[in-house]
Amino acid sequence: MSIKLLFLGFFLGAWVGLGAIQAEAAQTQPYVAGTILTTAQYGDKTFVGGTFDSIGQLTGPLGLVDATSGNLSKAFSQITGTVLTITPDSRGGWFIGGVDNSSRGFLVRLKSDMSLDSSFGSNLSINGSVHTVAVHNNLIYFGGQFTKVNGQDRKALVAIDLTSNQL
Repeated sequence: MSIKLLFLGFFLGAWVGLGAIQAEAAQTQPYVAGTILTTAQYGDKTFVGGTFDSIGQLTGPLGLVDATSGNLSKAFSQITGTVLTITPDSRGGWFIGGVDNSSRGFLVRLKSDMSLDSSFGSNLSINGSVHTVAVHNNLIYFGGQFTKVNGQDRKALVAIDLTSNQL
């Protein structure tokens, strides 16, 4: 009888200890309240985008996470909706595309200091979602599920001149 109790005590102690280890590990990892749809590496940091509103804190659908520690480095709460694509802009910044909470597409640019570039994308009207972005020379191409951009017929693919911001 005492051997069974000893075994049961050892088993319960190990099980409780394992739970404590798992709880400690869970506390050190970033918590995402939703789904991650896209990531992009930035030096020792990783952008994480998707259908969530927090990574450990209220971030909106985009956060910059330290690739080594897993800790949140920067939140971008001014971006709302769902982030579907993250692409370097060839100037040290990033293009972020997706769909906002009213089913309108968005394409914004983060400058190299990770601040939102208010001169890009604020006048862009997209009647659907942005799924992919590519940069070549002085043009940005973006594609997705849309039929109009700035009131002009544009089915699924658009190019914008980065100097003039013209379609």
